[in-house]
Amino acid sequence: SSLRAGAKITDNKIYSSNLYTALDETLILGDGWMELPALSSTTDYRERVAALYSTYNTQLGKVALSAGLRGEYTSMKPTYEGLGQESETFERNFFNLFPTLSMSMPLNDFGSNILSLTASRKVSYPYFGSMNPQRTLISEYAATEGNPDLRPSYTTSFALTTVLGYRYTVSVGADFHRDAV
Repeated sequence: SSLRAGAKITDNKIYSSNLYTALDETLILGDGWMELPALSSTTDYRERVAALYSTYNTQLGKVALSAGLRGEYTSMKPTYEGLGQESETFERNFFNLFPTLSMSMPLNDFGSNILSLTASRKVSYPYFGSMNPQRTLISEYAATEGNPDLRPSYTTSFALTTVLGYRYTVSVGADFHRDAV
């Protein structure tokens, strides 16, 4: 048997500045280019993730068992400016637990037939651009506007797999999604 534990901290920062300019032929001084504030924008996105995790592995007779748990705290703080609109900043904080379980056992003495069961929970955070609440013009006729209230989506997965004669694999599984984006 073995027990492993650890910690991880990740700090992500994305800074994106989109400057739109146009040639103004009425300007005599300078190079003639002027900024278009209605089309220029700046995104300053910061995400911090702190996680603690542990995994326990053991052998119970012929059954191999692995069980793990990860606790994850995530903080997001994006700021969107420009596009001729008022600057917007919001903050989202999440804490979640992510268990995993894996069991496998041979179905015969040779190990040529194996049965395996896995279960896990995963998270997927929305793309920072999809949370931008400002209206962004794509063309004369189209615009995009994100939703700052988007929440992470979670997937809980279960799978039952058997390997027969070292060569044939049959799997049955299911994924359950919550708050899919």
